[in-house]
Amino acid sequence: GIRLNKTKSSVMPDFSKWHLSAEGKLMREGWPDYNQPFNIIHMDDHELFRNGLINFCIKPFHPKITITEIGNGDSAYNFIKNKIDNHERIDLLITDINHPGLPGHELVIKIREYESLKNYRYHIPILMLSFMKPSILKELQNYTHFKIDQYHSKEDDFEKMVESIDELLYKQSVL
Repeated sequence: GIRLNKTKSSVMPDFSKWHLSAEGKLMREGWPDYNQPFNIIHMDDHELFRNGLINFCIKPFHPKITITEIGNGDSAYNFIKNKIDNHERIDLLITDINHPGLPGHELVIKIREYESLKNYRYHIPILMLSFMKPSILKELQNYTHFKIDQYHSKEDDFEKMVESIDELLYKQSVL
């Protein structure tokens, strides 16, 4: 037979920190203008999750954002190396751990090593998302150069994702 999994009841996110400006822009209290042209790379082989995150947690809040979607770790690494070589800024990398090609933790290590090798003038903020338990981070932190900025379970709620993305984008933009 079919087994049904119990899931957490869905709770509406708290939008009390958000408002519309006089010009009709979606704004968050205490944060700069949300119309900055950020560049994000989203590395995830699960198209449904990737599209959901992009269409519900990023695009509604960042209308001028450019998102490069990549589903393979090797392709992501080559794309990022090219950006670093051309001194192009990457405002955020969102990556999973398990996907085809170079696994997420190896992707992070290789990116950090390449940033260092090329004296890349920007720090690429990395948000790692996974269905794996956060305890995996303890094991991954044993690797030299495994340095991510934030980790979230793909089961975390909408508000946590939006806040993390905003924090990483705007923390970086003021550097």
